[in-house]
Amino acid sequence: GREYLAEAMQVARRQADIPLAEAVWARLAPKPGLDDPLFLNFVDLLLQTGEVSRAMELWAERDPDFRPGRLVNGDFSRPLGAPLALNWRINRLPPGVRAERDVDEAFAEPASLRVSFNGKENVHLGEPWIRIPVEPGQHYRISGAWRGEALTTRSLPYWYLTAEQGELRERKAVPGARFGWERWQIEFQAP
Repeated sequence: GREYLAEAMQVARRQADIPLAEAVWARLAPKPGLDDPLFLNFVDLLLQTGEVSRAMELWAERDPDFRPGRLVNGDFSRPLGAPLALNWRINRLPPGVRAERDVDEAFAEPASLRVSFNGKENVHLGEPWIRIPVEPGQHYRISGAWRGEALTTRSLPYWYLTAEQGELRERKAVPGARFGWERWQIEFQAP
């Protein structure tokens, strides 16, 4: 049954067992949707093992807004979802930090991602983060807008772009402790 298949998919992901995951996927009827943990575990495994094309094919079948080379859910039009596959990772935030989808304050509709600090903790923030599948050797530009208010640490927040395979490290720091909506961008060539 489905419960058994869901558990088998989790085992396949933990053990990086593609044949088991493919066997589970073949037995699923109907196929799970975009927010189903079974689907997310399968795509996460495919991404972890370098099967990026297969992962993108499956994601594109379920996400009508998916565009290759673009940030998935970059406009925050849907909830953030479970922290797997191409969803935003916000499940391991340090104490004193909250990250959530914000429909009240956004540079562009429909929403933004709000990261809030309680001001009592000195944090090393490795989240939120997200995977962006890209084609090797291609040029890309990642861009967005951010704003800040009452940031109190000497080490202010920044975007950090890395490649899972290759020597790519780009950093874009916020312009100060308090600023209105400002556009930013990082251009890079995928390794």
